[in-house]
Amino acid sequence: MKKGIICGVIFLLLFLLLYFFVFHKSSPEIPESPQNVTGNAAVKKTSVPEFREIWGYLMRGKEKAFKAGAPVTDVFYFSCNVNSKGRLNMNVSRPKIPPLKGKKRRVHLVISELERSELLHKCLNPAYGIRDYLIDDILELSSEFDGIQIDFEAVSGRDRDDFFRFLELIKMGLPEGKIFSVAVPARRSRVRDDAYDYSKISERADRVFVMAYDQHWSAGTPGPVASLSWCRDVMNYAITAVPYDKLVMGIPLYGRAWYNRNESCSISTSQARRSLSGIWM
Repeated sequence: MKKGIICGVIFLLLFLLLYFFVFHKSSPEIPESPQNVTGNAAVKKTSVPEFREIWGYLMRGKEKAFKAGAPVTDVFYFSCNVNSKGRLNMNVSRPKIPPLKGKKRRVHLVISELERSELLHKCLNPAYGIRDYLIDDILELSSEFDGIQIDFEAVSGRDRDDFFRFLELIKMGLPEGKIFSVAVPARRSRVRDDAYDYSKISERADRVFVMAYDQHWSAGTPGPVASLSWCRDVMNYAITAVPYDKLVMGIPLYGRAWYNRNESCSISTSQARRSLSGIWM
């Protein structure tokens, strides 16, 4: 009996010594010195992102759907398109948005044209005589809003210089204190002769809104809207071209579904029989 107890005690001591030297000493979670504790804490602290601004889009006609508790500091009011004559609908008013923790939210009017490249060519090229009227419309509408966003998604490379000049003129014409932002498509690297040159646009805008979504879109091949690796590539490029205090990264809160439009197909007799019996292989 005593011999068994002694053997048990020896085994326990050996196990404790083994645990201490093998597991305890080699554990990466145990710092070797107080300096490491401070260093690790500093790394963890700086790795936590701090968002001074959170931006969100609100479609015209959906004002009642806006939730008062939404942690959104800035609202993009998507309500003003460029018409076929290059002018704006001037019947636009600032929506009533509930405050955030007692503080007034900023509301920015979005001026958009998403598809018509030829229309944008005529609006941006001063030779057509439309540009200055469009700028006047934008500046007039800005009076009720905290800022203006230009969301022109069909600017071709031939119009890049005219687009940059257009942005300059808007920025110059806006009253002091108004925030001027520009929406740009996602890029993972610099594109030659790109109308959406991040660096050049950031020189003319207060905020550059990178639309980090539509990696795969409705008219393209099926796939993720914004995969993590793709978004990381977009972000890594954006931070090299846009100053930190001007960069806003857009995150999608939607998904897409792709359908097979060819609904007819041929099957064998045996497949049809299995289908009728509830078995499909």
